[in-house]
Amino acid sequence: MATTMQFGESYQERVYLPGGEWVRMRLLRPGDKELLHKGFNSLSAHSRYKRFLAVKKTLSKKELCYFTEIDQEDHFALCIVGWDKKSKQDVGIGVGRFIRLGKDSDCAEVSLTVIDRMQGKGIGRLLLEKLIVAATERDIKRFRFECLPQNQEMKKLVQKVCPIVEFKNDAGIMIADAVITERETDSRQHSLNMFEGLIDLMGGFAAETLKLQSGIGFEMVRPSLDALFELRGRVG
Repeated sequence: MATTMQFGESYQERVYLPGGEWVRMRLLRPGDKELLHKGFNSLSAHSRYKRFLAVKKTLSKKELCYFTEIDQEDHFALCIVGWDKKSKQDVGIGVGRFIRLGKDSDCAEVSLTVIDRMQGKGIGRLLLEKLIVAATERDIKRFRFECLPQNQEMKKLVQKVCPIVEFKNDAGIMIADAVITERETDSRQHSLNMFEGLIDLMGGFAAETLKLQSGIGFEMVRPSLDALFELRGRVG
């Protein structure tokens, strides 16, 4: 196990999504039962079926305990939360978890869940990439995914993120076994997210300045705008 763990108890990260929204990533906690319950209730019946491979109408108290009261070693889970300005509360957006298949196994089963309104924004990939880093810190070398054969989104995601993967069908379930390695781009991607957010904020400020300071000619502020676009180009 790594001496210094990125995904230890104090892990928390602010991430800028491509759509322009800031979210927080952190470890799932025992106190997140209500957050998890609300997130589950916001899922469509189709999303629940894809996640649990069966019709699932609710989460029992026992299941909520199982999903949240975890050791973050053999059973590890990350959550992504947003902020609801109206209720002034965290809103569950997605959860990624892995569970080691046996005490001494170097393989873990993975599951990813993203609420419907946030699907298609790269959150599943973000969660999976973070899970890979956390898994390598815990001496896990292989991931197993089980999903419905028609779940092509999951299949494409696994193929994109995991360089070595083997697919097979077992009793109507698609099983993917993947060899994982810590992605060197993880820390760089975090830096890109932070730079993008900073650049957009600066760009918005510059635009507002142009509106308010009508007495300043465009040529006077143009160098600043050019510098922003140049910086964006270097970061990308």
